[in-house]
Amino acid sequence: MLALAGVTTAIEMAGPVDSVKKFIKENGTGLNIGCLEQLRPGVNLSSNHPSSQEILRAVQIALKKGAFGVKLLGGHYPLEPESVDTLFSVCSENGTFLAVHAGSTKQGSNIRGMEEIIKIANGRSFHLAHINAYCRGAVLSVKEEIRKAEQLLEEHPEILCESYLSPINGCSGKCIDGVPESGVTRNCLIAKDYEATTEGLRRAIEDGAAFVHERADGVVVLANKENGLRIWQEAHTDVPMSFEVNPGLPRFYFATQKRKNSNHFLVDAFCTDGGGIPRNVIVSSGLSLVKLGAISLQEFVFKSSYSATVSKTKGTSVSAPMPTSRSSTLNAKSQFILSLRAKRY
Repeated sequence: MLALAGVTTAIEMAGPVDSVKKFIKENGTGLNIGCLEQLRPGVNLSSNHPSSQEILRAVQIALKKGAFGVKLLGGHYPLEPESVDTLFSVCSENGTFLAVHAGSTKQGSNIRGMEEIIKIANGRSFHLAHINAYCRGAVLSVKEEIRKAEQLLEEHPEILCESYLSPINGCSGKCIDGVPESGVTRNCLIAKDYEATTEGLRRAIEDGAAFVHERADGVVVLANKENGLRIWQEAHTDVPMSFEVNPGLPRFYFATQKRKNSNHFLVDAFCTDGGGIPRNVIVSSGLSLVKLGAISLQEFVFKSSYSATVSKTKGTSVSAPMPTSRSSTLNAKSQFILSLRAKRY
């Protein structure tokens, strides 16, 4: 799916590394792939309040497996704020690249979670994933959340970040003890006026408000209601899925907005946030922005490439500047192809 979308280099920011290696071995790949290892309670951490020694050990194991760093999926599988601070310390002290999906046991995957993670970081550089996901109107109005996110990013240029252009998100349909395991899934159900329970998720699938992923002709698509419910039930709920929860305004704003008194973008780069999710729209939607005149072709190529974050991280303490969350890096050949396409606009 990534290759079909024009991706040349993918940064897998959820892992697990072993699963990515297994998939590549079994299916092959025509891409360059880098991978982060997720740090997750109940998987490679014993709880949501692990000790500093346990966190360090998990980070060391991840790097030994070949990961270039680690990611905290806080919005989905959170740690307690104190443990998040410990994770920052461990990564900072050991020069380990850290990416975070904002959220903890105290704050969710929303603008408050974004505020909290930046406060916990306390000036330490890190990658804050998909900024638009924190501006869905869950706490304030969408416009107010955009302004707050903009203020936070202006005040903290040490943060690397990206946003995506698709209206759908990506989460898990897995339920445990009558409740969706992922905090993001629960938030989506609430946003769609369903109960954050297994029964609520079933009803959302039946109503076409939640979309189960289905493999068809070698790619992943959003299943229709009937197939989605069947797949979800046959898999005992453990399937990837999506909700249409991303408003247009934050997607457009963070794709185009520049920093005050600067030619640098407020949000460094584009991402797909899940190459295996049917939302690889960087090229198609990005070129639509070019056609609209919202960004130039050169700016589109810049935001879709490694250079978007490399230019920003010069002189900072981040250990290894990387491009975008599960995103594409466009090489010289891709840039040439885009220049040819642009003539049609």
